[in-house]
Amino acid sequence: MKSTVDQLYKRGHIQEPRPGQYSDYDTGMIGKMLLSEDPRKRSLGAAIIAQKPDPAYCKMLCMALVKEKKLYSKIAMSKALIAIGHDSVKHLLPLLGKIGTNQHKAIPVERFRKNSYPLPRDIVSRIIGKIGPKALPELEEVLRTGRKDEISEAIDAIGYIAFYNNDYRSLPALLNMLETHDGDELIHWKSIRALQAYTDDAAEEYLNRVMRENSGCALVIEAARSIGQIERRRNTFTGNQFTGVRRGTK
Repeated sequence: MKSTVDQLYKRGHIQEPRPGQYSDYDTGMIGKMLLSEDPRKRSLGAAIIAQKPDPAYCKMLCMALVKEKKLYSKIAMSKALIAIGHDSVKHLLPLLGKIGTNQHKAIPVERFRKNSYPLPRDIVSRIIGKIGPKALPELEEVLRTGRKDEISEAIDAIGYIAFYNNDYRSLPALLNMLETHDGDELIHWKSIRALQAYTDDAAEEYLNRVMRENSGCALVIEAARSIGQIERRRNTFTGNQFTGVRRGTK
Protein backbone atom coordinates (compact mmCIF):
# COMPACT_ATOMS: atom_id res chain seq x y z
CA MET A 1 0.00 0.00 0.00
CA LYS A 2 1.32 3.41 -0.97
CA SER A 3 2.27 5.68 1.92
CA THR A 4 0.28 8.87 2.45
CA VAL A 5 1.97 12.26 2.40
CA ASP A 6 1.54 12.50 6.17
CA GLN A 7 3.18 9.11 6.67
CA LEU A 8 6.11 10.15 4.49
CA TYR A 9 6.51 13.39 6.43
CA LYS A 10 6.56 11.48 9.72
CA ARG A 11 9.43 9.38 8.35
CA GLY A 12 11.38 12.51 7.48
CA HIS A 13 10.70 12.69 3.75
CA ILE A 14 11.51 16.05 2.13
CA GLN A 15 11.95 17.58 -1.29
CA GLU A 16 15.64 18.11 -1.98
CA PRO A 17 16.57 21.77 -1.42
CA ARG A 18 17.60 23.82 -4.43
CA PRO A 19 21.36 24.45 -4.78
CA GLY A 20 22.33 27.38 -2.59
CA GLN A 21 18.83 27.70 -1.13
CA TYR A 22 20.17 27.60 2.45
CA SER A 23 23.63 29.02 1.82
CA ASP A 24 23.14 31.58 4.60
CA TYR A 25 22.68 28.86 7.26
CA ASP A 26 25.70 28.58 9.55
CA THR A 27 27.02 25.56 11.45
CA GLY A 28 25.02 26.37 14.57
CA MET A 29 21.73 26.61 12.68
CA ILE A 30 22.32 23.35 10.83
CA GLY A 31 23.38 21.65 14.05
CA LYS A 32 20.08 22.64 15.66
CA MET A 33 18.24 21.18 12.67
CA LEU A 34 19.99 17.82 13.14
CA LEU A 35 18.82 17.83 16.77
CA SER A 36 15.25 18.94 15.99
CA GLU A 37 12.27 16.88 17.16
CA ASP A 38 10.87 17.23 13.62
CA PRO A 39 12.32 14.47 11.41
CA ARG A 40 11.87 16.62 8.30
CA LYS A 41 14.09 19.32 9.79
CA ARG A 42 16.70 16.67 10.59
CA SER A 43 16.55 15.46 6.98
CA LEU A 44 16.80 19.01 5.68
CA GLY A 45 19.83 19.77 7.85
CA ALA A 46 21.59 16.69 6.46
CA ALA A 47 20.57 17.57 2.89
CA ILE A 48 22.07 21.05 3.27
CA ILE A 49 25.36 19.49 4.40
CA ALA A 50 25.32 17.06 1.45
CA GLN A 51 25.09 20.00 -0.96
CA LYS A 52 28.15 21.65 0.52
CA PRO A 53 30.11 18.87 2.28
CA ASP A 54 32.26 19.99 5.20
CA PRO A 55 34.26 17.62 7.47
CA ALA A 56 33.34 19.86 10.42
CA TYR A 57 29.92 18.18 10.38
CA CYS A 58 31.18 14.56 10.56
CA LYS A 59 30.97 14.10 14.33
CA MET A 60 27.63 15.91 14.49
CA LEU A 61 26.15 13.72 11.75
CA CYS A 62 27.40 10.51 13.36
CA MET A 63 25.93 11.47 16.73
CA ALA A 64 22.60 12.21 15.04
CA LEU A 65 22.70 8.96 13.06
CA VAL A 66 23.18 6.89 16.23
CA LYS A 67 19.90 8.23 17.63
CA GLU A 68 17.91 8.48 14.40
CA LYS A 69 14.83 6.24 14.03
CA LYS A 70 13.16 7.68 10.92
CA LEU A 71 13.94 6.13 7.53
CA TYR A 72 14.34 9.22 5.36
CA SER A 73 16.30 11.09 7.99
CA LYS A 74 18.73 8.16 8.17
CA ILE A 75 19.05 8.19 4.39
CA ALA A 76 19.72 11.95 4.35
CA MET A 77 22.40 11.64 7.05
CA SER A 78 24.00 8.73 5.21
CA LYS A 79 24.12 10.76 1.98
CA ALA A 80 25.73 13.67 3.81
CA LEU A 81 28.47 11.46 5.28
CA ILE A 82 29.09 9.88 1.86
CA ALA A 83 29.29 13.33 0.29
CA ILE A 84 31.89 14.41 2.86
CA GLY A 85 33.84 11.29 1.94
CA HIS A 86 37.04 9.99 3.49
CA ASP A 87 36.99 12.46 6.38
CA SER A 88 33.87 10.66 7.62
CA VAL A 89 35.58 7.28 7.95
CA LYS A 90 37.42 7.81 11.24
CA HIS A 91 34.16 8.91 12.86
CA LEU A 92 32.20 5.99 11.39
CA LEU A 93 34.57 3.11 12.20
CA PRO A 94 33.79 3.06 15.96
CA LEU A 95 30.10 2.70 15.04
CA LEU A 96 30.49 -0.46 12.92
CA GLY A 97 27.85 -2.97 14.00
CA LYS A 98 26.39 -0.68 16.66
CA ILE A 99 23.47 1.09 14.96
CA GLY A 100 20.24 -0.86 14.62
CA THR A 101 19.71 -4.62 14.76
CA ASN A 102 19.72 -5.53 11.09
CA GLN A 103 23.24 -7.00 11.01
CA HIS A 104 23.82 -10.69 10.39
CA LYS A 105 24.19 -12.43 13.76
CA ALA A 106 24.25 -15.89 12.23
CA ILE A 107 24.52 -17.36 8.74
CA PRO A 108 21.14 -16.78 7.05
CA VAL A 109 19.07 -19.66 5.76
CA GLU A 110 17.96 -17.71 2.69
CA ARG A 111 20.55 -17.68 -0.10
CA PHE A 112 21.47 -14.54 -2.06
CA ARG A 113 20.76 -15.39 -5.71
CA LYS A 114 21.53 -12.18 -7.61
CA ASN A 115 24.61 -11.67 -9.78
CA SER A 116 25.69 -8.69 -7.71
CA TYR A 117 27.31 -8.02 -4.36
CA PRO A 118 24.79 -7.85 -1.52
CA LEU A 119 24.33 -4.44 0.06
CA PRO A 120 25.75 -4.52 3.61
CA ARG A 121 22.97 -4.75 6.18
CA ASP A 122 24.79 -2.57 8.73
CA ILE A 123 24.12 1.10 7.97
CA VAL A 124 27.69 2.18 8.82
CA SER A 125 29.17 -0.54 6.62
CA ARG A 126 26.90 0.63 3.78
CA ILE A 127 28.04 4.23 4.18
CA ILE A 128 31.73 3.32 4.26
CA GLY A 129 31.26 1.00 1.29
CA LYS A 130 29.83 3.86 -0.75
CA ILE A 131 32.64 6.20 0.30
CA GLY A 132 34.81 3.75 -1.61
CA PRO A 133 38.47 2.76 -2.00
CA LYS A 134 39.88 5.59 0.13
CA ALA A 135 38.41 3.82 3.16
CA LEU A 136 40.28 0.55 2.54
CA PRO A 137 43.42 1.25 4.65
CA GLU A 138 41.29 1.99 7.72
CA LEU A 139 39.09 -1.06 7.07
CA GLU A 140 42.18 -3.27 6.80
CA GLU A 141 43.29 -1.98 10.19
CA VAL A 142 39.92 -3.09 11.59
CA LEU A 143 40.61 -6.58 10.21
CA ARG A 144 43.91 -6.61 12.10
CA THR A 145 42.89 -5.06 15.42
CA GLY A 146 39.10 -4.77 15.61
CA ARG A 147 36.61 -6.64 17.74
CA LYS A 148 34.58 -9.46 16.22
CA ASP A 149 31.49 -7.33 15.52
CA GLU A 150 33.63 -4.62 13.88
CA ILE A 151 35.52 -7.16 11.75
CA SER A 152 32.27 -8.78 10.66
CA GLU A 153 30.91 -5.51 9.26
CA ALA A 154 34.27 -4.35 7.88
CA ILE A 155 34.40 -7.51 5.74
CA ASP A 156 31.12 -6.53 4.09
CA ALA A 157 32.38 -3.02 3.34
CA ILE A 158 35.68 -4.31 1.92
CA GLY A 159 33.94 -6.82 -0.33
CA TYR A 160 31.47 -4.20 -1.53
CA ILE A 161 34.25 -1.74 -2.37
CA ALA A 162 36.31 -4.37 -4.18
CA PHE A 163 33.34 -5.61 -6.21
CA TYR A 164 32.10 -2.23 -7.40
CA ASN A 165 35.43 -0.42 -7.74
CA ASN A 166 37.69 -3.22 -9.01
CA ASP A 167 40.15 -2.39 -6.23
CA TYR A 168 41.77 -5.57 -4.94
CA ARG A 169 44.46 -4.28 -2.60
CA SER A 170 42.75 -5.67 0.52
CA LEU A 171 42.87 -9.35 -0.50
CA PRO A 172 46.07 -10.11 1.50
CA ALA A 173 44.60 -8.46 4.60
CA LEU A 174 41.39 -10.46 4.19
CA LEU A 175 43.24 -13.78 3.80
CA ASN A 176 45.55 -13.00 6.74
CA MET A 177 42.56 -12.21 8.93
CA LEU A 178 41.05 -15.57 8.04
CA GLU A 179 44.12 -17.33 9.40
CA THR A 180 43.30 -16.04 12.89
CA HIS A 181 39.48 -16.14 12.69
CA ASP A 182 38.93 -19.25 10.58
CA GLY A 183 37.08 -20.94 13.45
CA ASP A 184 34.42 -18.22 13.60
CA GLU A 185 31.60 -19.45 11.37
CA LEU A 186 29.98 -16.07 10.66
CA ILE A 187 33.26 -14.32 9.87
CA HIS A 188 34.31 -17.30 7.75
CA TRP A 189 31.02 -17.16 5.80
CA LYS A 190 31.23 -13.39 5.30
CA SER A 191 34.82 -13.69 4.08
CA ILE A 192 33.87 -16.41 1.61
CA ARG A 193 31.14 -14.10 0.35
CA ALA A 194 33.59 -11.18 0.08
CA LEU A 195 36.05 -13.26 -1.96
CA GLN A 196 33.60 -13.24 -4.88
CA ALA A 197 34.88 -9.71 -5.55
CA TYR A 198 38.47 -10.83 -6.22
CA THR A 199 39.64 -12.36 -9.49
CA ASP A 200 43.12 -13.18 -8.16
CA ASP A 201 44.01 -16.90 -8.13
CA ALA A 202 44.65 -16.74 -4.36
CA ALA A 203 40.95 -16.01 -3.74
CA GLU A 204 39.82 -18.94 -5.88
CA GLU A 205 42.39 -21.26 -4.30
CA TYR A 206 41.02 -20.47 -0.84
CA LEU A 207 37.45 -21.07 -1.99
CA ASN A 208 38.40 -24.39 -3.57
CA ARG A 209 40.00 -25.40 -0.27
CA VAL A 210 36.72 -24.63 1.48
CA MET A 211 34.96 -26.87 -1.04
CA ARG A 212 37.42 -29.72 -0.47
CA GLU A 213 37.44 -29.56 3.32
CA ASN A 214 33.68 -29.20 3.91
CA SER A 215 30.54 -30.82 2.60
CA GLY A 216 26.89 -29.86 2.31
CA CYS A 217 27.03 -26.77 4.55
CA ALA A 218 26.35 -23.08 4.05
CA LEU A 219 30.07 -22.39 3.66
CA VAL A 220 30.27 -24.76 0.69
CA ILE A 221 27.17 -23.24 -0.91
CA GLU A 222 28.60 -19.73 -0.55
CA ALA A 223 32.05 -20.81 -1.76
CA ALA A 224 30.51 -22.34 -4.89
CA ARG A 225 28.59 -19.12 -5.54
CA SER A 226 31.73 -17.01 -5.07
CA ILE A 227 33.71 -19.19 -7.48
CA GLY A 228 30.93 -18.74 -10.02
CA GLN A 229 31.01 -14.98 -9.50
CA ILE A 230 34.80 -14.90 -9.98
CA GLU A 231 34.53 -16.75 -13.28
CA ARG A 232 31.69 -14.48 -14.38
CA ARG A 233 33.72 -11.37 -13.59
CA ARG A 234 36.73 -12.72 -15.43
CA ASN A 235 34.65 -13.22 -18.52
CA THR A 236 32.45 -10.15 -18.50
CA PHE A 237 32.36 -8.21 -21.75
CA THR A 238 30.38 -5.28 -23.04
CA GLY A 239 30.57 -5.60 -26.80
CA ASN A 240 34.30 -5.96 -27.42
CA GLN A 241 35.31 -4.03 -24.31
CA PHE A 242 36.56 -6.08 -21.35
CA THR A 243 35.01 -4.79 -18.14
CA GLY A 244 36.19 -7.39 -15.67
CA VAL A 245 39.61 -7.79 -14.10
CA ARG A 246 42.27 -10.28 -15.13
CA ARG A 247 43.83 -12.80 -12.79
CA GLY A 248 46.44 -11.57 -10.41
CA THR A 249 45.82 -7.89 -11.16
CA LYS A 250 44.79 -5.03 -8.93
